[in-house]
Amino acid sequence: MVFQRTNQGCILTQAGISLYRDLLEINKLYEEAIANATYAQIHSSDVLFVGIMSTFAEAFMTNTWHNIRQKLIRQQIQINHYGSTFSDMEAMFKKVGTATAMCVDIYDVDLARKYKLSVRKISSFPLYVGIPCNIEFHSGQTIPLEALSGYSIALPPKGRAKVFDRIHKELLQKAPDIKIEAIEEYTILSMNECSMKQQFVLITQNQIAHYPFFSFAPLDTAQMVDFGVYYKKHDEKMLSDFLKKIVIDE
Repeated sequence: MVFQRTNQGCILTQAGISLYRDLLEINKLYEEAIANATYAQIHSSDVLFVGIMSTFAEAFMTNTWHNIRQKLIRQQIQINHYGSTFSDMEAMFKKVGTATAMCVDIYDVDLARKYKLSVRKISSFPLYVGIPCNIEFHSGQTIPLEALSGYSIALPPKGRAKVFDRIHKELLQKAPDIKIEAIEEYTILSMNECSMKQQFVLITQNQIAHYPFFSFAPLDTAQMVDFGVYYKKHDEKMLSDFLKKIVIDE
């Protein structure tokens, strides 16, 4: 018998406590076995396992992979897809070196340090602003930040990456009446919702072909969004050919 009934409810018997401790140990061994098998798979296979989130990195992969493919003609890539929340981001970074060989995300040295990863820059894109098609706003020229005062604009939440924290601060300084709303994912559905709410969106240049609900113009800011490959330092030799072909000078 593992439970004993009392006036206060059920408690574990000594047998129950022993069983519970053994099950905890078995579960730990099971998780380690799965992790070891996954690690062996990604390190013995010719396939590169890459983690991405359904935010900027997904658009980056879609728009940039054609150019990368020219340099990696025969390399097989398997994508491990994660969601768009902070917990999804943490899960993706924590699984680098086990479930994936690397992940692609916004380049951020502090983020790499936090998760004990190495990071190499792949590319860099300027910021654009998307204007809902039913709003007459610009003449195709670069838009100064001051012109956005009084409008509502969606951009990634504070803390997602330093570059967006900087642009958030710059927007409030130059367009004090601007309304800023966090957007965690850049999907057709979420962008359609922004358009219906007549809300502007902040995106990178490589995304503008994805969303038919907006017209786009470059934003007058020095901020650039860089993308990078995150990986474990001890896997650098395994990834050396891949990194050599796709990274840019930092």
